[in-house]
Amino acid sequence: MAKDGFYWTDELTEKVIQKCMFSKDESDILRTRVRGYTVKEQSVKLEMSESKISRLIAVMKEKYDSLQRQYPDEFPLRKDSKTEKFMDEN
Repeated sequence: MAKDGFYWTDELTEKVIQKCMFSKDESDILRTRVRGYTVKEQSVKLEMSESKISRLIAVMKEKYDSLQRQYPDEFPLRKDSKTEKFMDEN
């Protein structure tokens, strides 16, 4: 369960991937992110540099924020928390 009682389900993950038109790399990053992988762990699993993953995460956040503004009832606000920042940096 995510913050504020919100569940990030597989169904929501796939819906975000589709609506945001994520690339294969972005989709793989989101799927591993939802499962709790850190950037370092993603780098190993996805065979990408940490800097590439960090760049793609920044792009993905922009895409998600735009999607959330269009469909506020379907997609929760993205959180800007210490935990999120820790995962982005590690």
